[in-house]
Amino acid sequence: MEHIMNFPLKVDSPGAENPGVLPIICRRKAGKSTLIEHDCNDERVCNHFSQIVCFSDNDLKDACMVTLRDCGAIKHQNHGIGGERVFIVIEQIGDIDEGVWRRLYSASKSCVPNGSKIIVASQSDKIASFGTTQALRVELFTEEAYWYFFKVCTVGSMDEQEHPKLASIAMDMARELDGCFMGASIYSVLLKANFNARFWNMALASIKEFKQTNLLVYGAYIDNPWQTSEPTYVRTVNRISSEYLVILDDYQTCPIQITNPAQSEAEVPEVNIQDFLFASVIPQGKFKVLAWTSHLPPHYNYMLSCEVQRKYRMVAKKKRSQELCT
Repeated sequence: MEHIMNFPLKVDSPGAENPGVLPIICRRKAGKSTLIEHDCNDERVCNHFSQIVCFSDNDLKDACMVTLRDCGAIKHQNHGIGGERVFIVIEQIGDIDEGVWRRLYSASKSCVPNGSKIIVASQSDKIASFGTTQALRVELFTEEAYWYFFKVCTVGSMDEQEHPKLASIAMDMARELDGCFMGASIYSVLLKANFNARFWNMALASIKEFKQTNLLVYGAYIDNPWQTSEPTYVRTVNRISSEYLVILDDYQTCPIQITNPAQSEAEVPEVNIQDFLFASVIPQGKFKVLAWTSHLPPHYNYMLSCEVQRKYRMVAKKKRSQELCT
């Protein structure tokens, strides 16, 4: 965290390459977006730059983009401060084409003022070569650190000796979640709202079934269903419905403040995570689920794109399809 914070504020030495580039390598859903979000919203960073611009996967695919300053989402802008310096954040799931990067970076060198900075974040090791400084590798929590994080999110300062059964179930859940930052954020909300052993055992069973089902679907293709970018299959916690809820994608949005009653309903999440996991409200076709809301400003909503399937095709190791009955 300290390294990410220090990079945009660091004063470059004379003759240093401009703009400075910090590659951040981190596997999916391990928390790098939250770290970067915290960095971008820090008052010191906002005051240091006149503009903060963010890019996602599709932004760099625009062949017409000449410089990194021409596209992207403007996260912060204040021309009265920052000396026109620009802070550019690029988050990609997969590889970034090296030729595209070299072309964009070369063009940007002549367009952005001295002191501008770029953070490039991806799961791919290839971005390490893009840096003007050593790449930062964000590692997952150790098992002990993740348990502490999960416990704080879920039960706060609860004395484990006063609730030994709940503490034991929570520890099993943390182990099954296998370091997944988003999983901890989602389940901690549910567990706090349903503070009883019966519900927690149901939640634990659903977590175990999630892992088993998706490992069965994908076989050796994925080693951790919590980290995959492939669609994942979820059974409801109470198992009342025989349907599987398919998570097609996840993304983040700014919080919506509805001031106009005529505002498009398409902007509003259709289902919250509790409705989703209990199948109490399941729309037809594809729909959006509000997974959780960050406690860090600007309080992003983390969304899931989903659909319902009664049965699905299971991908075997040898690419043969079998039908998994529900």
